[in-house]
Amino acid sequence: ATKTYQIKQWLSVEAITSGVVGFYIDEYDAAGNWISGQYKASIGQTYSGDYSFDYTPTSAAVAKASWQMIVAGNSGTSGHIDSVRWFAKP
Repeated sequence: ATKTYQIKQWLSVEAITSGVVGFYIDEYDAAGNWISGQYKASIGQTYSGDYSFDYTPTSAAVAKASWQMIVAGNSGTSGHIDSVRWFAKP
């Protein structure tokens, strides 16, 4: 809970006709209870390459976090994602 992380993924948004591709982090305590979440970033156009953003836990109670990619239904979105990695920042 005391570190900031860079989350990096390789992303290819090949088509998108409406909405965005979004990234969200869920936060959990040591018992696995959901504490909070953070909407981190979004892309609303075609894109290909590494895509990254920083994540800092919202409180000292955060023991675990999970990454989500959000794509709205009927958005005409197609693409690929690979190599999602979390790096602790110094």
